Amino acid sequence: MIEYFEQLESIQKTQCKEFTKLSKTLEVPFKTPEFAPDGIAMIWQGMRDKASQLANFHNEEANLIKAGPIPDLTRLRGDLKKHLSDIEKEGVQGSKKVGKRMDKFVSLPKVVRADVVE
Repeated sequence: MIEYFEQLESIQKTQCKEFTKLSKTLEVPFKTPEFAPDGIAMIWQGMRDKASQLANFHNEEANLIKAGPIPDLTRLRGDLKKHLSDIEKEGVQGSKKVGKRMDKFVSLPKVVRADVVE
């Protein structure tokens, strides 16, 4: 899952860069005062502003992913590894303890060999 969120963060960063490039290519033409304020210049400006907004959106998403799920999942993975190693260590130690206790309380039966004639 960590790899998934890292890839998602990378995609968001790439989208941010692409929308930033796109907003820079949209220069507002016809900035002369004889054009109406609601003309083609406003359309171009709106397109440029929208590309900038999308770049900011993707940048914020990348930052949220980097600050949220990735560190949490990394921490959980570390906790799980530690817990599993503790369980394994306790399991080995526990089996040795059980073996020692069994030796105290349970005596092993004498083995009778069939090839030995009494």
